[in-house]
Amino acid sequence: MAEVGGITELQMLQAEVTGLKKELTGVEAAEPTSVAAARAVSAIKAAEGKDGFLVKEGGTTTQNQFHTAAGPAGDDGCCTVL
Repeated sequence: MAEVGGITELQMLQAEVTGLKKELTGVEAAEPTSVAAARAVSAIKAAEGKDGFLVKEGGTTTQNQFHTAAGPAGDDGCCTVL
């Protein structure tokens, strides 16, 4: 029987396992979503006063004029960009 060169299926699977173990190590070392989300919200709220899209001239916060409630009056519904 002639030998076939190249990578075997076992070698491919071993390479995949090595890659998955590396990915798992990164996921385990990552910051939990609850911590990261809270940090992101804090950063957004802290910069809210500097955001011209959320603050009108004169510095008073107003509802974003580019969003409207999709539901009937009094229903929050979902936001729709006009």
